[in-house]
Amino acid sequence: MGLGEIAAVSHGGVHFDVRPNVGRGSIAIPDDPNVTEIDCGRAAQNRRPAVGKVEIASRIVEARSCSTGDAAPVFGSSSTGLSLNKGKLRSSSTPFQQRVNEAKASQPNEASLPNRLCLMLDRSSSMGGEKLELLKQAIDNFASRCNFVDTAIAVETFPASLSLDLTNVSILITTSVSTIHASGNTPMRSCVQGSLEKVPMTRGIIVSDGEATDWHQYRGSPQDGDSYQQGDELLTKYKTAQIPIDCVHIGDSTSGEELLRRIAKETGGVYLKFTDVSAFSTAFGYLTPLYRAMLMSGEISSSEIGAKEIRK
Repeated sequence: MGLGEIAAVSHGGVHFDVRPNVGRGSIAIPDDPNVTEIDCGRAAQNRRPAVGKVEIASRIVEARSCSTGDAAPVFGSSSTGLSLNKGKLRSSSTPFQQRVNEAKASQPNEASLPNRLCLMLDRSSSMGGEKLELLKQAIDNFASRCNFVDTAIAVETFPASLSLDLTNVSILITTSVSTIHASGNTPMRSCVQGSLEKVPMTRGIIVSDGEATDWHQYRGSPQDGDSYQQGDELLTKYKTAQIPIDCVHIGDSTSGEELLRRIAKETGGVYLKFTDVSAFSTAFGYLTPLYRAMLMSGEISSSEIGAKEIRK
């Protein structure tokens, strides 16, 4: 193929028009945040292809500039709105892609939303079976009651398996939680500490059915005297940052109840106890920003939501 000649090639199912540009194989893109410009370099001098990558509307296209006499495609496609002008390939987004990009740009930054919640979920072995399935239903219910215009949710589990950054995409939250399975012990403290370091939250929510296996030295009750009065450095960090932790204990066991009550009390959160886990799966939505105010004000009683206890 001689200089200035055009040939048709295909790449990844997309058809392109090709014009070799001896010396500098440059793909130039107009001022558009969705596209970039690359320079494939002087391939003609060393007879080796120079490889560059250009991303156009989320499609990665490999551009190769080869020496004279070789099959040397510099990709372009009229079918996708690409054009070759003075040896340079130019492209702009399709109207549909432009609308998609505008919609993305109009979405607020999750970290700037006023309600940034971090769900810290127990997935230890004791949560297996019906409890875990009802927990997943509870998260579905919770997400459905959130206003994602002003709310974003992050998810952390203990033991660690799922770590979802703040998002206001409901289906991403529910789909991610659906993959959780039960196994291991209950390293709650590790999750609470890691979440504070990773997530710019305004409120945390713990859901568990038992005692933490890594919070032994921090357990306490009013009867323990000085050890109880000393408090907990981690919870002090939450309190100083004005981040309350709401705590939900589910199931018949009383193991772990006292710790969750204390976490809620020391951070300014609310504590709820559900022996009926199916009631929890429907009532968990009351901890969303809009409905939580009703709990805190006393408009909603524990019996109305099927809870055994509400402490605030």
